[in-house]
Amino acid sequence: MNGYQGKSGASWNLEIDFDKYIPIKAKGLTKNLHFDTYLFYDAGILNFSSNNKNYWGFPQMDAGAGTCMTIKFTPYDVTPLIIRADFPFFVNMPEGGGNYTAFRYLLSLNRAF
Repeated sequence: MNGYQGKSGASWNLEIDFDKYIPIKAKGLTKNLHFDTYLFYDAGILNFSSNNKNYWGFPQMDAGAGTCMTIKFTPYDVTPLIIRADFPFFVNMPEGGGNYTAFRYLLSLNRAF
């Protein structure tokens, strides 16, 4: 049974940062920018109720690569703006029976919500 909303659940997330192997030197106008590159893997499962019974859904997972750009507003004491782009290469249960390896992307602000 597959559920996309539930009353409880569990997840596991892994990021492997490899931006030190792809150095981008900041100078001039880019001195307030920092780029991170990483590989990620996410997995999760939901517990939901149906007909007064509790069920565990099928595990959902994805894996891919991403990049994160941090914009610092120095010399002001302001929290940096972080723009993140994730590109999952694989999704184990695509919506509507789609392709497991179709091009997908997710744009977000900050590293975690």
